Amino acid sequence: MANLGAGLAVQGPGTPRLERCTIRDNQAVGSGGGVLSEEDSQLTLVDCDLTGNRGGTGGGAGAGAGGLYLRDCRLTGNQADFGGGVGLMSTASVRIRDCVIAGNAALFWGGGLCADDAGFLLSGGRIDANTAGLEGGAAYLLDSAGQLAGCWIRDNASAGETGGLHLDGSRLSVTGSGLTGNGTAIRVTQPLAEPVDARLNWWGDSTGPFHPLENPSGQGDAVSDNVLFAPWTIETAAPTAGAALRLAARAARGGVELQMTLPVAGAVRLAVYDPTGRRVAVLREGFATAGASGLRWEGRDLSGRAVASGLYLFRLESGGRAVTARGLLIR
Repeated sequence: MANLGAGLAVQGPGTPRLERCTIRDNQAVGSGGGVLSEEDSQLTLVDCDLTGNRGGTGGGAGAGAGGLYLRDCRLTGNQADFGGGVGLMSTASVRIRDCVIAGNAALFWGGGLCADDAGFLLSGGRIDANTAGLEGGAAYLLDSAGQLAGCWIRDNASAGETGGLHLDGSRLSVTGSGLTGNGTAIRVTQPLAEPVDARLNWWGDSTGPFHPLENPSGQGDAVSDNVLFAPWTIETAAPTAGAALRLAARAARGGVELQMTLPVAGAVRLAVYDPTGRRVAVLREGFATAGASGLRWEGRDLSGRAVASGLYLFRLESGGRAVTARGLLIR
């Protein structure tokens, strides 16, 4: 058992980077059961698994006055007093992209994530089935500022009033995301002058989120006062006749152009594999609305390195189904 950063602790100026690592079953008395970045360090983890770790703040990963970048990582089954998956303190340099934060638990605040005097950007990925003993099953923000885009926030719970995102004197924007099965998806206490911007999201029902005054007929997750939620994304509750999960790929110089079609809104994962079956990159992990959308792969792996020309396999997963397409990368 360590005091700080039981699996890995980085301190002072530096930019350490880990790729395709497993950090598990470590325990810290203080912050960072799995990993900890502090004192001006900039820690990057790509395609790593952090599971079964325990800490005071940040069971899986912690940052205190240090930078943290997580991409395509999986933080599962971690525990902490604050921030079962991720714990952030006095830092404004945190980015979390296309990560899965699932099945973590906090004794007090923030089953998935807890931020105290911190700033962060979370794009893509899932915050799924986390629990908190007090508030913020998905996340708890205290005197902090966050941005969430394209996230799937679902089935989180707490013993208090907020299964989803709990804000105490904090700023937050949520866009292009799905918030379902959390009971209360967003609750604001100690509101600031600027309300939470949670427009253009899917709330689990086409009637939108429930608010006793502003949307009493809403059948989706509930929101408190000081949350802007209209307009919201409207989706059908079930696939229309003939609708199917589809993926198409077309060679384009220097990259591959893709089009994916979803019959319903939900969690998606779009990954690239080489001919040997090795995963090269994850292009999309998180929430997507129904219908067709296009994106382009620039022929780079998770670390941003250019890969060789050749034939690649693209696999799209959503709603328990999967489809594949092949595309030729030409340099």
